Amino acid sequence: MKRKFCAAFFLISNLLTLGAPPWDFIGSNLNDQPDGMPDILWRRKSATDTYVWQMNQTSYVRAYQLPSTGGDVGYKIVASADFNQDGKQDILLRHETSGLTFVWYMNGPIYTQSYGQITEQPASTSWKIVGAADFGSYVSGIATTTLDNKPDILWQDETTGQIAIWLMNGMTRTATVLLDAPATWKVVAVADIGSSPGTAPANTLKDGRPDIVLADFGTGLAGLLAIRYMQASGFVS
Repeated sequence: MKRKFCAAFFLISNLLTLGAPPWDFIGSNLNDQPDGMPDILWRRKSATDTYVWQMNQTSYVRAYQLPSTGGDVGYKIVASADFNQDGKQDILLRHETSGLTFVWYMNGPIYTQSYGQITEQPASTSWKIVGAADFGSYVSGIATTTLDNKPDILWQDETTGQIAIWLMNGMTRTATVLLDAPATWKVVAVADIGSSPGTAPANTLKDGRPDIVLADFGTGLAGLLAIRYMQASGFVS
């Protein structure tokens, strides 16, 4: 299953050739230019070419090429978030085999520098990064849902379905929060969906907290969606 870290779709009016296929549509949330319009991130499967299309609504403006990863196709773009707190979305990459994880700092569609490395690894290679967002913080030895404007990393075990939130301080893990999920349910998006139906009043107004969207890819319930709401009162509604 190909995971995306975006929540936008486009009908491109000026569709241009990207060269030899196949290309992956990776995301469309690098919208930090003064126009406030989402741009589109592409990466070629068979090589390490990565481009950002700067967009004016559904019209292509220009392309920006991002750095090569040395021809190593093992590097995958796994998430985006503002890792250096400059108000711009950055790109998180991870190597499928070695587990090497680092950040491309971005200024909108323009690459500025590579930074950091998460040296700590999960216990099993079946754990994959499925998103990044500010889920909470680690205060006085306690994991809390108090937001600290620092991106945390969302993992899922592809074998068991279990979800883990790594609360981060830069590239360092400070705490882990575990959430249960059936083995056939996979994280497909992280987005602020709204308040939990269990809260009063029930609504879909955005509450500034990332929620976790899952889909059941098992037989019988394929495509069924569920939402794990993140709230101020706790990590799970």
